[in-house]
Amino acid sequence: MTEGREFKAFNSKDGLGLRLLQKAGFEVVFLTGRSSPIVARRAAELGIGEVFQGAGDKLEIFNRLLEQKSLMPHETAYAGDDLPDLPVLRRVGLAMTAADAGSRGQGGGGLRFSQ
Repeated sequence: MTEGREFKAFNSKDGLGLRLLQKAGFEVVFLTGRSSPIVARRAAELGIGEVFQGAGDKLEIFNRLLEQKSLMPHETAYAGDDLPDLPVLRRVGLAMTAADAGSRGQGGGGLRFSQ
């Protein structure tokens, strides 16, 4: 019987950047539309305690986090790469999109990663 395996590549520079943010006192949260044990494992490796997978409405979860953490939208940053990210990208203080987001995720404005 063939066992199916899932593969996802993570950039070590991303991990370093997230760790540096945490070291500087920023809280990092994963919010993804996917559900995958790989994402949970990567979050655990990076010491990220809050992981929201299978998020159908990312803005709803984002708004709930704002309330729970007593934050205003302009006090947050968000990195996204696709259409479901746009509502959150348009609400945060610092919106960031991946270089390969193309036109699907660029409508949030802010910074665009070059690699």
